Amino acid sequence: MGHVEICYVLIRSPADNDDGSLSDDSDSDDDSSMEDEDVVFILTTQRVAVKVNYARRMDRHRGRHAEDPLKEVSAMQLIGNDNPHVMGIIETLFVGGDLNVVMPFAASGDMFELLQEAQERGHGFPEDQARYWFRQLMDGVRYLHQKGICHRDLSPENVMIDNDNSLIIDMGMAIRIPYADPNNENPSAVTGILHGTEKRLIKPQGRCGKLPYMSPEIYQNLTPFDGSAVDIWTVGTILFCILTGNRSYSFPDAVDAQFYWMTHDLSRLLHDWGNKLSEECVDLLENMLQVDPRLRYSLEEVMSHPWFAHIDITPPAVG
Repeated sequence: MGHVEICYVLIRSPADNDDGSLSDDSDSDDDSSMEDEDVVFILTTQRVAVKVNYARRMDRHRGRHAEDPLKEVSAMQLIGNDNPHVMGIIETLFVGGDLNVVMPFAASGDMFELLQEAQERGHGFPEDQARYWFRQLMDGVRYLHQKGICHRDLSPENVMIDNDNSLIIDMGMAIRIPYADPNNENPSAVTGILHGTEKRLIKPQGRCGKLPYMSPEIYQNLTPFDGSAVDIWTVGTILFCILTGNRSYSFPDAVDAQFYWMTHDLSRLLHDWGNKLSEECVDLLENMLQVDPRLRYSLEEVMSHPWFAHIDITPPAVG
């Protein structure tokens, strides 16, 4: 609904005194003297990313599109800046009716670019390097789920890289995970994770996200879904791409040949491709890519898996 600009940060310059020193107006209660004077700014070397959302497009698509910039800002404000692997928000500005979201700048592109480089090499990342990125990604997903947030649109394009650090971005399709409300006698009443007890399923919300990473239950859009399980599936497809250096399926249905083999005989698919992964790694992938979300690994099962416990290695510098 807009575009992203890379901008440099400006800071206000203190006024010069007659003796050449810099004045300190921090204790002044009267700013009227500044009204008719030019404000001088100093250009810094700090860069930020500014996501400009056009007012007309937001109004036109509100309620008709899974992505909502206002909900994205609300989600980012709820999430905060406490996790190094989830991009927070610095400031929100309305300029001429357009919504400008100021965020940290990631200098090394996104994970999709890393995967493209891997495809050009003809192989994926070694397991210890793949685990490095995957550990960060899972830490970010865990943080979102602890906040009661389901991302719904995880993909390599939505994982920014800043040197050797990755950050989950783009909360435009994020949704709150409902929990049973113990303070309401109505058995169908729900609340958020802070005041809730048992996690509830979410009614079908329509297809959303990118097809090569979308879970089959979101693609089918027929039954209530588990918000956490949806994100685990998507992370599993990203890990598959990191390890194999290959693209995922075209869409999550058994009529898609690659989807079929990824979910029915992953070992054979990897063998045919010449990908030699450890048994632990294959086991993790198979259990994250269970079509039935009731059989799919939970976040806790992923993070306690034996493959996840091995030592990882920081990949070569990027960007």
